[in-house]
Amino acid sequence: MILFYCDAYKKKKGLSRILVFSACKKYCDIFNLKLNSKPEIYNNQGKLSFLAGDVNFNISISHSDNLWVAMIGESKVGIDIEKYRELDYMALSKRFFSNDEYSLVSNGGIKEFFRIWTAKEAFLKITEGNLINSLKSNLVIPKDYFLKYDDEIFEGFHLTYILKGEDNCLNQIINLHI
Repeated sequence: MILFYCDAYKKKKGLSRILVFSACKKYCDIFNLKLNSKPEIYNNQGKLSFLAGDVNFNISISHSDNLWVAMIGESKVGIDIEKYRELDYMALSKRFFSNDEYSLVSNGGIKEFFRIWTAKEAFLKITEGNLINSLKSNLVIPKDYFLKYDDEIFEGFHLTYILKGEDNCLNQIINLHI
C-alpha cells in the first residue's frame, strides 16, 4: 500500500481527479505496470477503482482542510483524515454515535471522537456502506480487516485506514507536490 498526499489542496473543481490520476500514474511507475489502454477511474457508490487493460488496483481518498490523501494498493482500502479542530464533539457523539461509543468519547475526549469518526468513515468506504444509517451502530471490524490509526504522519490531523487482503502494510508515503 502506498499513501499519496498533497498538502496544498484547495477545493477546486477537478483538482481531486487530477490528484487521483497523478497518484495512479506514480503507483504504476513504481511497480513498472504497463498501461496498454487508456486508464479509467471507476466510481461505484464512492468506491474508486483504477483500470487500464490488465492493470487494476483499489483507491480510497479523503481530504480535510488543505490536506488531500489517497491510499492505493491491491487490497480493498478505506481511508479518512480529519483535521483536529474545536467542535462540540460531545454533542456530535450523542447525536451520531452508539451509547458505547459515546461513553468512550466521554472518557477519551476529542482524540477518541476523531478515532471513532474516522474509523467509521474509512470502514464505510471499504464496505460501500451508508454513513448516515451506520453512525449509530457500534463499529465492529471483521477479523479479516486490518485497521490502523495514526495521528503522527500529518501533524494536527488524524488519519485512519482499513485494509482487507494480503497487502496490509503501508510501504511508502509520497508527496504529489501539486
